[in-house]
Amino acid sequence: VEPRVAILDFADDSPYHGVEAKVRTSVAFETLFWFQRNAENTDAETSAEALNRFGDEFLISWNLLDDDGKPYPPTGPGVCSVIDSGLVTALMGGWIEAVVEPPAPLSGPSRTGRFVGKPAQLVEAETVDALCQRYGCLPSQLMKEDAGYLLPIHAILKEVGDNTDGQ
Repeated sequence: VEPRVAILDFADDSPYHGVEAKVRTSVAFETLFWFQRNAENTDAETSAEALNRFGDEFLISWNLLDDDGKPYPPTGPGVCSVIDSGLVTALMGGWIEAVVEPPAPLSGPSRTGRFVGKPAQLVEAETVDALCQRYGCLPSQLMKEDAGYLLPIHAILKEVGDNTDGQ
């Protein structure tokens, strides 16, 4: 299967309008869940690891220039050297959304706001359990699969009531 990629860009009214990044969206579940678990972690070491992993593993290219007009390299150190942390946070958030959203024509309108509910670890455990039951596999096997393909299928089946947990 061909690895999936997405182009991340910003709306005309965004302060980051004009910035564009090409990212890999084929991501193993264990990696996706690591990023989701650590999204709210403000520990410097974890934040640096997340920035480096994003740049080294998923950022293919971008058109971001420093104050001297030189391009930031699309690497972990390049991401870490960007002065505007809000821009980097927005790009990483857009990347996570591109990973978990079903590709067209399955995509619906984008979500706005932040859902406050179950802890991330519980949602992760429930998702892994449901997918393992559905596909008859061990969690260790599932965690190596591309989340971008299985999560949309799981979401659709859950929505139409065809899931192994009876929902």
